Amino acid sequence: MVEKQNAKKKKMVYDSVLAEIIRGVYNVSSIITEGSLIEKYNVSKSPVREALLELCNDGVISSIPRTGYRVLPLNYHEMTQALQVRTIIELSALEMTFSHLDDAMIAKLEASLQENKKKLDTHDAYLHWTMNTNFHLQLCSYSGNKYLTQTLDSLLKVCLLGAPKYFGESWENKLDRDNQSRHCKLLQSMRERNLEQAKEILKKDISDFSADFLVHE
Repeated sequence: MVEKQNAKKKKMVYDSVLAEIIRGVYNVSSIITEGSLIEKYNVSKSPVREALLELCNDGVISSIPRTGYRVLPLNYHEMTQALQVRTIIELSALEMTFSHLDDAMIAKLEASLQENKKKLDTHDAYLHWTMNTNFHLQLCSYSGNKYLTQTLDSLLKVCLLGAPKYFGESWENKLDRDNQSRHCKLLQSMRERNLEQAKEILKKDISDFSADFLVHE
């Protein structure tokens, strides 16, 4: 019982710190300390430390001995490599999915998109990234290969620090970056069992995010 409660608290701290990093509450000049989080979330040291260690493992923050934790800057080289592998994995997973695709799978994805419509007008990079991530992970899971989905989850965490730049520029410059619309088109191609068209739409969805970061290579 105690372990479950600690795990729940750890996830709460992890999700909250991650959201505040993406929303700009913490930036590369910020120092996050265990003590500040213990006080802020009114939890014990153990779940806070575990959450911070997981964020370190995910490449979001780094530990500074006797000081605290610092938000890592965006690494364009790692971002580019992650996006390249992400494309390979997601297209492979989509091909595998088409071998046993059924309408129930499509309906489940469509229900998620319908739920997301209520939040599209909110200019919150963390919220939009979470919705986008959930869609891609759910789609990948249909391949039936848990290792593909686990790897994609890790790659999306590498890409996550690019979310503020991607969505921020979209809203500031009113760019045509409608992930929701592309996801709807992807589902339509899946309904029609048009694999090649679905792959092109999925590739475009990933490359649209990639374009902001490849130029820095």
